[in-house]
Amino acid sequence: MFDLIDRAKNWLDALEIDFCRWRYIAMGISGALVVLTMIAFVAIGPNWGTDFTGGTEIHLKFDDHMEISDLRQGLRQLGLADDAVQAVNGSESGEFIIRIADPTFGMEGLEDELRKAFTEAYPKNPITTISGTAEVTARFVVDYEGDTLQYAEVGKQLQSTFPGASAAPGKSDQEVAISLPGLAERIQHRIEAQLGQHTFQVLSTDSVGPKVGAELRRNGFVSLAATLALILVYIAFRFDLEYAPGAILALFHDVTLTVGVFIVFQLDFNLPTVGALLTILGYSINDTIIIYDRIRENRSKFRRTDTITLINKSISETLTRTVATSGTTLMAIITFLIWGGPVLRDFAVAMTCGVVFGTYSTVYIASPLIIIFEDIKPHLTRLLAVRDDDDDESPFGGDDDGAPILTESEKRRRARADADKRETTG
Repeated sequence: MFDLIDRAKNWLDALEIDFCRWRYIAMGISGALVVLTMIAFVAIGPNWGTDFTGGTEIHLKFDDHMEISDLRQGLRQLGLADDAVQAVNGSESGEFIIRIADPTFGMEGLEDELRKAFTEAYPKNPITTISGTAEVTARFVVDYEGDTLQYAEVGKQLQSTFPGASAAPGKSDQEVAISLPGLAERIQHRIEAQLGQHTFQVLSTDSVGPKVGAELRRNGFVSLAATLALILVYIAFRFDLEYAPGAILALFHDVTLTVGVFIVFQLDFNLPTVGALLTILGYSINDTIIIYDRIRENRSKFRRTDTITLINKSISETLTRTVATSGTTLMAIITFLIWGGPVLRDFAVAMTCGVVFGTYSTVYIASPLIIIFEDIKPHLTRLLAVRDDDDDESPFGGDDDGAPILTESEKRRRARADADKRETTG
């Protein structure tokens, strides 16, 4: 076994592949896939989970045998779609997850019950208007007439009908905001009433309000954008400016294509998915930095070698490390993908895509882009350089003595040329 590993390692160490040869083809394919993903994001859209849309997720375990088709048929009578039900650990386990994306589900009749209880408690304060929203708990804003009521007293009065009810002051003296907990329990009772011939246990219940979901979705995208910006600054400081755009574009490529896989297969896009995307950024940039470091080391060793040869040599020298790291990481992730169950499935799918796309983008996007930006940088600097003398004919501008203003890249090139001349003449 160990002999086979050594032979594979020696074989990988001896490989010399012209990776940059296919850089334009790879960039073209990747660019097309990124554009298609953006179109799909607008045209189809991700399958947002309850974390981002709001709603309720109930994990049930039936005591007797239950077919998923029978469960879907029963829930269809409640107005729930077939895709709201998902089997856990196989259909024979009797465990199902019911996702209810409609945050107002279960509030039917609750307004009438609240109106009745309020009228019985305060017959001298008739209700003028009542409006409700669902935010994990059902929240109603009640406008009434008559004497001003103490909101704490209103909450206590309603607790006999709605255990755990609470009240808060409204925007005016004749308004009170009433919160009625137990919306998830009402949903559970509705399911029990519909599936009365089957007994089940509720293993867990998770509820997220739509406002909270929208805030989580916004914060998730902000965290991704902030991470990319910070990585851009880090790469620019640690290496050089021409290295940073390639690293950022590669990371953007990895995240975008992973999101594209989720859109195509309509996998749930939730908080664990955002966590997986952030993990992908960290994994991919680490892989990129390893190759960038080797490129920088080889550039100082082989000053006469052109950039394309340096990049091919650097990628080949780190190929063993790349295969070993990506291979072992994939082995660990695949175990989650196979045996992790539905809770870890989406995270494992995202990480699998991230490792594959991240390894590919480091070799065929981040590294070859150094060549492009190294060629573009002098021209951009030349355009943006400020001339001290508008009449100076030098394309680089000039200082007070008429000497041209050199970019940092040009200074390094001239220094390498001078060193090569000294080595030749010495």
